[in-house]
Amino acid sequence: MRRLGIVIPAYNVAFPLKRALQQIEEQLTDDVAVVVVDDGSADDTLQVAKQFGSEAVRVLHKENGGVGSARNLGIKECDSEYIWFVDADDGIAPNAIATLLKTIGKSSSDCYLFGFDKLRGKSAETIVNSEAKSYATSCEMAENFDRLFGENLLNPLWNKLFRKEIIEREGIRFSSIPSGEDAEFVLRFLSHAQSMDVLTDVLYRYRLLSDTSSAHKSHSNYIGDHRQMFKALTDYCDATSASAMAVKTRWAAETAMGFRWNVFNGLEGKGKYRQFSKEVKLRQPEMEALLASLGDCPRQGGLRGLIVRSVPLSYLFIKTRLLVANIQEGMRDHE
Repeated sequence: MRRLGIVIPAYNVAFPLKRALQQIEEQLTDDVAVVVVDDGSADDTLQVAKQFGSEAVRVLHKENGGVGSARNLGIKECDSEYIWFVDADDGIAPNAIATLLKTIGKSSSDCYLFGFDKLRGKSAETIVNSEAKSYATSCEMAENFDRLFGENLLNPLWNKLFRKEIIEREGIRFSSIPSGEDAEFVLRFLSHAQSMDVLTDVLYRYRLLSDTSSAHKSHSNYIGDHRQMFKALTDYCDATSASAMAVKTRWAAETAMGFRWNVFNGLEGKGKYRQFSKEVKLRQPEMEALLASLGDCPRQGGLRGLIVRSVPLSYLFIKTRLLVANIQEGMRDHE
């Protein structure tokens, strides 16, 4: 068994996958295993992955079933003490693997949380916890839950290492929901984790492909998916007595606005305010019930809160964001 396993789901990402695997290959040691799972790609993704195949890098192919099913296969086939989920269109820092192996060698935590760079075009934003700290019990983690994920992000997988023994022992796997499955997995894991090390190292490079949710497809069961995601959070709070008030507040605001984006993305032609208004008002009671399932948490105030509460303003906000994003994209293409 190797100390660190890297699981990479890949679907139609031939070019960025090559870049990611080159970065990983340069850092490989005998303590690292890599599993690339091609999820039925229609481009050259599988061929690119096979170019890197070796004793340390296994390449698997499966019928298309979604990123969750690809990661589940990766978990099954990755023989390692810890698992790091890396997305094929992102990157890792030059010292990432050495830093993680050194950290694992010094301690034996169930989970490790580290920083990342958010790359958007030519701009970059670093997100990392301000203090390196070890939490030795689940109670300590729960008491500091809002602090941990107020500075860093709870939802993603790629800014964390997970002890595989806990994943296997508790039967934790990714569900088939198209949005929220990462956060659900993290919360199910944290419900059973007894320790966490927080690092101030910036080890991941997250490439944000769009400034808006306009790049995302409309999910027909958006509210149902988020209900499952919210339940994972409330279950964690019930199991650990964490308040998670800051996380709940953020999730409520993001989900409410995401709901409007999802309705907009489902419109044919996307220029019909009357259809947008009708769909939002039709589904709003179910949306309110979803937000209520988080319990008492402050609703977002200020201008963004007003936008979320107003159908005309939210429609105008989405149209404006799309216009700005299209102008910026055109400028980048021109450059």
